Amino acid sequence: MSRLLKMMAIVACMPVLTLVSCYKEKNTVAEVVVQDIQGKPVEGASVRLFCKVTNCTVDLTQTTESNGSATFKFKPGTEALLWIEAKKGSSTNGPNDYGNFEQRKTTTVTVTITP
Repeated sequence: MSRLLKMMAIVACMPVLTLVSCYKEKNTVAEVVVQDIQGKPVEGASVRLFCKVTNCTVDLTQTTESNGSATFKFKPGTEALLWIEAKKGSSTNGPNDYGNFEQRKTTTVTVTITP
């Protein structure tokens, strides 16, 4: 009887073990939306995410899509305070725009570029 109970316990735990082992961590996603002074999305703007601390090596650049957004994906568990530089032609954003990108979350930051 003891052997039968052990087998039943193992079979009962199998779905739980399967669910736990299949869990995939979510990436950290930084979405930067660039708009002009009228609030319209800016397509084709260059967006740079970078850090100003010694031990950080993030320095990435992407171009915005038609909706004004540029999306950056980081490894699961990544968390960073990153500065944002956006420009198109002679229009740029302010020097103090930054994003606090939390681990395993999608964080959207909107910046405005001006001539």
